[in-house]
Amino acid sequence: MKTKSSIQPLLVWTLTLLTAGSAWAGQEKLAAVMRDSREEMVQTRDQLQTTVDAISALVNQKKGDLRPAYQNFEAQMAKTQTAAAATKTRAQKMQAEADAHFSSWRSELDTINNPKLKTQGMKRLQSVEKSYNRVAKQIKEAGDKFDPYLSDLADMKKMLANDLSPSGVKALRGTVADAKFHLGGVRRPIYDAIQNLDKVQKTLISTAGP
Repeated sequence: MKTKSSIQPLLVWTLTLLTAGSAWAGQEKLAAVMRDSREEMVQTRDQLQTTVDAISALVNQKKGDLRPAYQNFEAQMAKTQTAAAATKTRAQKMQAEADAHFSSWRSELDTINNPKLKTQGMKRLQSVEKSYNRVAKQIKEAGDKFDPYLSDLADMKKMLANDLSPSGVKALRGTVADAKFHLGGVRRPIYDAIQNLDKVQKTLISTAGP
């Protein structure tokens, strides 16, 4: 009986360590996917700029064959669409990892017996979760502006595909100028989301110091 009673606390202790290790692994996974999401967002933001520059160069071309400039815009447009799709997929994965991590963290806190430590832990969880939710909201807002903007660029490509002529290009000049004017409003939410993503990610990595 003594052997059995001494084994039980050991099993509980071992399970506690395993649970804590799993929670830490979840934290590391979330930090990693947030880092990957950040890289995807930077690439998509910069690729959008390249695409707008490409169509701007096309509609402002005064002479010569328009096809090379159009083909460059077409290629850049495809890259932007691919980057945007990858960013969405990565953001969905990040959300899934966040949901799993915060759920595991909350479950772990429920096992803490010391009321003071439990309260401190819950405050910390709520703080990190609030910061993450703010970033997730910013990413959604960035996507809400990005998607229709990209759709407009795709429509311009369709117009040019059927009327790649000096007159057809000239007809889009005002629309492209308007797109360039509003580009900052599309890129800014992405920039803000990236900045806050960096801040939240730093709270999750297991490295001390700046």
